[in-house]
Amino acid sequence: MNGDYVLLRERGVVVTKTRLLVVGRAYELAKISSVDQERGNSPIGIPLVGTVVLVIGLGVWLGLAGLEGPSYWRLGLAVILVLAGLYIAYASSAPKHVLIVRLGDIRDEALTSTDAEFIRRVADAVTRAIASKD
Repeated sequence: MNGDYVLLRERGVVVTKTRLLVVGRAYELAKISSVDQERGNSPIGIPLVGTVVLVIGLGVWLGLAGLEGPSYWRLGLAVILVLAGLYIAYASSAPKHVLIVRLGDIRDEALTSTDAEFIRRVADAVTRAIASKD
């Protein structure tokens, strides 16, 4: 960046007076017309998979009641499936926030995070950098 003034450096994102660097990708601010923040949608399939795994785990667990004698491997499998289902469903349901960079007619999702405040700080820094080039 050769002495370029840094407006923001945080979590692999660097905003200078001339560039936006996002984890290995570089955008020249001279080409950026605007930035927007959006709340992204989680893909429906991932929480659905977590729910299915959870239901299967509960089914295995409840199926243990009709068995004679201890079946520890089924109990272990049920616990693992229930915990995995809960984790997948929970982790995939976290809200996603997206920084949209507009390069003329091109709209690019430059950055995604669950932290809306972080996305806001990056958008503000890019907006300040764009305003300062005029």
